[in-house]
Amino acid sequence: MSAPLWSPSESNNRALNNLYERANTKVFSELHNWSIDNSADFWRFVLTDSQVLGNFGDTVISGSGFFEAEFFPNSELNLLPFKKAKWFWPA
Repeated sequence: MSAPLWSPSESNNRALNNLYERANTKVFSELHNWSIDNSADFWRFVLTDSQVLGNFGDTVISGSGFFEAEFFPNSELNLLPFKKAKWFWPA
């Protein structure tokens, strides 16, 4: 196998470093594999780290395949903080 064309450099990104820690690795390819093998953990981390407000339910992913999968199918998002943002919610 040939050498990779690109590899990520060290990161000062807190979220990425927390994700590496959660996956118990420091190697990007292992993190990528972990995110696939543990997709529910990965997506719950992304949603939580992004500080999205709401009730996400117990099910992270239902169905399988590209077109059938549903992420957080029982979620209820809270849009109230955006109500004052005129670019999002016109008066």
